[in-house]
Amino acid sequence: MLLKFRVSNYRSFKEEAEFSALATRLDKGFGVPVTVALDGTAVDVLPVVAVLGANASGKSNLLRAMAAMRDLVLNSAARPAFRSLEIEPFLLDPTYSDKPTLMEINFSLRGARYQYGFEIQQGRVMEEWLQTFPHKRPQNIFDRQNTDDFQLREGFGKYGKFLTETTRPEVLFLSAAANAGHPLLSEIYEYFVRNLQVLDVAERGRVDEALIRRLLERRSKAVELLSMADLGILDAHVEQAERSQEELERIRSVIRDAIDFPEDSSEEQREAQVSDMMQHVTRDEGTIELVHRAGRRAMTLPFEQESHGTKSWLSFVTNALEIIENGGVLLIDELDASLHPLLLAQALRLFQSKETNPNGAQLIFSTHDVTLLGGTGDALDRYHLSRGQVWLTEKGRDGGSILTPLAEYKPRKGEDLVRGYLQGRYGGTPHLVPMASDALPGERIHG
Repeated sequence: MLLKFRVSNYRSFKEEAEFSALATRLDKGFGVPVTVALDGTAVDVLPVVAVLGANASGKSNLLRAMAAMRDLVLNSAARPAFRSLEIEPFLLDPTYSDKPTLMEINFSLRGARYQYGFEIQQGRVMEEWLQTFPHKRPQNIFDRQNTDDFQLREGFGKYGKFLTETTRPEVLFLSAAANAGHPLLSEIYEYFVRNLQVLDVAERGRVDEALIRRLLERRSKAVELLSMADLGILDAHVEQAERSQEELERIRSVIRDAIDFPEDSSEEQREAQVSDMMQHVTRDEGTIELVHRAGRRAMTLPFEQESHGTKSWLSFVTNALEIIENGGVLLIDELDASLHPLLLAQALRLFQSKETNPNGAQLIFSTHDVTLLGGTGDALDRYHLSRGQVWLTEKGRDGGSILTPLAEYKPRKGEDLVRGYLQGRYGGTPHLVPMASDALPGERIHG
């Protein structure tokens, strides 16, 4: 499970911000006990965390930062040699384009806690580290300073010398070691493969190979949740497209002509690269048809004619079922977009309940829905969220995003959180400037 995440100098986050999914005293009964050390030490981790804030306050960028870290880990070693790493620094201060971008994650994996992070500056890895916590003190697995100064713990064996000498400045050591087959670092790499994908609003209305695969693999459970939403849906069908052998050969030829192969690459290596590209380009696309109740009859509708709410719910359901099955971390931007509040409540219950989420999967999402705060400060029955499960984003005077847990404001039990939030008591609300046209006759707008 994800425990903490730190980021600085990325998109709207100018200064360092730290996000935590560790339960606090406000979250009694909401956390999931997770073992993080050899002696059996456990911490309570929240299965659901909401990030609430005004437009352009940075709530989406927090999720994008996590996804960007994942993308860098998975793809840095596969990039063409000497191509700089692409990162998006804070742009409202020109001096920050030359400063390092920090990303660090704390997570649990198979009964152990790991802390992995890096700093990237001008397309190069300046620092990188991986620690574990077998007891209370951190223990270095590797530490990288000044791009090519490596300190490795004992046990790297044949991998150590080879990797430190061949890892390029624009490649993460974790990525290079995993590609070389290092046992432990391959496990850490796999954590990123299975976690931290962002499902944004645009993707929730699109039929792609991933949605079709997820629906086919978990069709009965997905249909059950679709039916539960009272959308009038009885079933879901998938019609998959097929390509002729002639078309496949034509695509292979186009791909081979388009790739700029290194001069020293063998024919076997070139064929492997072409085949890998073929898998991405020729994945069977298909269509989804949902079966609707129409009086006493059942009628099918093409997916493009479904409401955005129905598309959003299907996308959420298929992603959630996969993550819950694997015990991973799902990031969703604007989860409340096109969803009725009762459907949003059902989405949260899927992750909050130990019955439907036995493997400790997590849902981290951004939202504008202030009703998530409830009206009393207690866990709202509809959403099953505690006060400690809410984080707030707001824009500072310099344009940078500020991330703050609601718990930091120490809301009292019974406090009207919605009213307090809308009044700006906790931050996270937009600062509206009156328009001249809003003035009453004879009234002046003072600025």
